[in-house]
Amino acid sequence: MPACSLASGNTSCLASQPNLTWKDAFVKILCLFSTDMMPWVIARHWLKGVVDSGGEVYVGCPPGPYVRQLEEFGLPVREVYVSRNLNPINILWAIRSVHKLLKSQQWDILNCHALRQA
Repeated sequence: MPACSLASGNTSCLASQPNLTWKDAFVKILCLFSTDMMPWVIARHWLKGVVDSGGEVYVGCPPGPYVRQLEEFGLPVREVYVSRNLNPINILWAIRSVHKLLKSQQWDILNCHALRQA
């Protein structure tokens, strides 16, 4: 039985096939964070649980000392630039960086942990 995915455009696939579970319909998730520390401190066990259950999870965050730890923990990291001030040039650069990451692959779920990335 083929996996059900939101990317296919069939959002009612679980309802039409009641014997499927959420694991059968798992999707590709990108979680964006404003720092590399946030996914390590706040969400690493939750994200690892999703991966261990068969999900495909990627962490999007700026480069930093926790990136290596996240990857060793089993969470692939995609680096993005995040503006931490109100300079319009930096904000546009951040928008371009996130947009480029979103276009690089087909994500089913985007989970943002910072206001500017939303």
